[in-house]
Amino acid sequence: MIYLLAGVLVGALLRHWIEIELRKHQPDNEGVEFMYIVKDDHEDVEYRIGEVTAQDAEGNAVDVAGMNVSVVSSDPAVVKVTSRTPTEGKLSFGKPGNATVAATINAPSGQQIVRTANFVVTTGDVALIAGGNLEIDGLTEAPEVPSIPDAPADEVGETV
Repeated sequence: MIYLLAGVLVGALLRHWIEIELRKHQPDNEGVEFMYIVKDDHEDVEYRIGEVTAQDAEGNAVDVAGMNVSVVSSDPAVVKVTSRTPTEGKLSFGKPGNATVAATINAPSGQQIVRTANFVVTTGDVALIAGGNLEIDGLTEAPEVPSIPDAPADEVGETV
């Protein structure tokens, strides 16, 4: 019985230690990826990159004016990026599929951050239905006989 309790206790402690170690290696919110599910007929949407700050190794603010910013799509046929400025533009949705939009900010010193958003573009709402004729084996449709329209009352002859 003591061995059983000791085994249970060791197992619980081991599980707790593993959970703590796993938490240590979890990334923080830096670089968190998002996934959006969008229909291909969704209207264009605006994007903007929020304020960028930089610090040196001592924690002093560094001017970010010389940083290069780019926003690209992994598949422009699915999600097209149109930049108006380095930090603003619009996204357009095309054919169904998957695409990642990546915003990359490069400092002249070589430091880099990348922020991504993943998109799953699905087919849009039904806009047109065509076809679907009803076909019945072994039977043929009789052509519809056109009806003769009634003549207007002023064209009808008078009876005497």
